[in-house]
Amino acid sequence: MYSMPPYPYLATDYGTQLSLFTHHMWIGGFLIVGAAAHAAIFMVRDYDPTTRYNDLLDRVLRHRDAIISHLNWVCIFYLDDPVHLLVSSAKL
Repeated sequence: MYSMPPYPYLATDYGTQLSLFTHHMWIGGFLIVGAAAHAAIFMVRDYDPTTRYNDLLDRVLRHRDAIISHLNWVCIFYLDDPVHLLVSSAKL
């Protein structure tokens, strides 16, 4: 909206903006689901932990609990901080 739109009417036609946004979100969602399906197929069919010892995927799989817990704390922090800002600004 604040950059130059590809078509002049797109800056003021909010229905078109919403439709394009929704369209691209659906495309992105399908791409993510497809990538996850291909990764799952690879993990089931081709991944052998004995031949792929200590490569990047093996290290990520061995440390997945620590990675998930750290990502959880990051998400909690980023959710908690704006809530505190909203509560403190509502008190004023």
